[in-house]
Amino acid sequence: MPVFQSVQGMKVVCHELAQSTDDPERSARDELVRDADTVVSRLAYKVAKTLEFSLTGASSRSCKYVLNTLIQTFQNNY
Repeated sequence: MPVFQSVQGMKVVCHELAQSTDDPERSARDELVRDADTVVSRLAYKVAKTLEFSLTGASSRSCKYVLNTLIQTFQNNY
């Protein structure tokens, strides 16, 4: 997946995580909690891959976004 698409996807995930904390019915949050282990596992894998990729001289932009997305996941107490 190209870096731009990957970054855009992580921006969407961050936005959804932030929006779910404002959901008065908690339905969005409940849905995200159910999938939290999968999301964190995939983001952790992505961190390793993007760091490895950036060591080859590639842009570190995707590293920034994958780490921000992972941090956002934990900040929202999922």
